[in-house]
Amino acid sequence: MYPCNGSCTPLTASGASTYIWSPSNSLSSTTGSTVTSCPTSTTTYTTTGTYNGCTSTTSVVVTVNPNPIPTITGTTLVCNGSSTTLTASGGGTYSWNTGANTAAITVSPTTTTNYTVIVTTNGCTGTATVTVTVCTGIEEIIDLNNLVKVYPNPFSDNTTFTIQSTKLNETYSFELIDVLGKQVKSLKEISAKQFEISRNGLPNGIYFYKIHSAESVVGIGKLIVK
Repeated sequence: MYPCNGSCTPLTASGASTYIWSPSNSLSSTTGSTVTSCPTSTTTYTTTGTYNGCTSTTSVVVTVNPNPIPTITGTTLVCNGSSTTLTASGGGTYSWNTGANTAAITVSPTTTTNYTVIVTTNGCTGTATVTVTVCTGIEEIIDLNNLVKVYPNPFSDNTTFTIQSTKLNETYSFELIDVLGKQVKSLKEISAKQFEISRNGLPNGIYFYKIHSAESVVGIGKLIVK
């Protein structure tokens, strides 16, 4: 038997008049010919049946398949009229809320949009969602409720980002986008509330940054390299 983690499966015994099942911690009952098992890991269940004073014991192994843990990568800050490719991984098959059934999709949202993918492996499913933010211009970005401070800005060599959030144990992702909507820099799994970005050959110009956690966008703003 191969249920998914978090699901249940019935177990049925026959050939006796009474039954005692174990282990009890993931069973709906320890008696009866049919019980429901809800294991979180692969478990061996044993039942002892009694008939006319005679007993016999048998067992069955319920193997639990892990649920897939999908991830979505791709640029999540685009200018209006631009497109971005989102790529999901971690599953055997993919189903997006756009109707697509491929691992990668290319989208051109006109407003900030959530994209969700359901991945399936061995009959078990997992879900991931990413928000693609659409900016129509510098003024829109400046007006957003930004929890990020950048200093210095403009900058020539290095600049420091400070995340003014009181949430604990959050990790962040950072993206830097040029005016054409192309991602020019990306950082993942940032655990510090303050981190530094180096110019590293970026041409002079205006860029847009986006910092987000797993739950929400923390800050979007304009960055100037001079």
